[in-house]
Amino acid sequence: MEFVARQVQVPASELGFCDWTGRTVEYHRAQIWEHLGVRECSVADAEKLTAYLAEHVAHKERRSEQVRVELLARCRAESIEPPTSGRCDRIVGAALRAAEESLTVLISSRLPVESVERIVALVVDADQDDAGPAGGGTEGEDAPPVLAKVKEAPGNVSLETMLTEIDKLLAVRAIGLPRDLFIDVAPKVVAGWRARAAVESPSRLRTHPVPLRVTLLAPCCTSGNA
Repeated sequence: MEFVARQVQVPASELGFCDWTGRTVEYHRAQIWEHLGVRECSVADAEKLTAYLAEHVAHKERRSEQVRVELLARCRAESIEPPTSGRCDRIVGAALRAAEESLTVLISSRLPVESVERIVALVVDADQDDAGPAGGGTEGEDAPPVLAKVKEAPGNVSLETMLTEIDKLLAVRAIGLPRDLFIDVAPKVVAGWRARAAVESPSRLRTHPVPLRVTLLAPCCTSGNA
């Protein structure tokens, strides 16, 4: 307020009597934007902003608040009036979804068909184990399913832990993921996928499209996670 008062050479207290709603202030606002070369955010602008964020920001930054910061910075760079809060949320959300879809298609396309089938089978086997009979049965029935093994964090150092980790490593290697699967994906994005897969139940994971499902589970199935 004091800055504006200095620009128009009136006491700041005088601005308190101005009507900040209605047609007059909208007219003045439009004049200011026109003088500064700033335009209102059109539908086409919103689409371009979404595409920019998806390609250059959201594929490596998954926190919506940080993507929003980049959105406002891009608006300033392009001389676009910042969208309303609700519209910003929609643009950020669309960019995050588009980036996630693009990444999941990329990751899943790098996987051999056999690896995709083995990853998909992880959640199927886990559901079958959960639904199986509780008592009696065959040898190894008490062993945790493969999905539980690869999602489990290492325990305290002991012979049992070492054997468990060896078992996990063998299970992971059997899936056959390429070594360079995440070569151009930000480590924190991969860590986010791993964390998401760790907390989602097998039934929830099964609801995702196959590209997203295998992308979430693949970080749990790397030798670095075993």
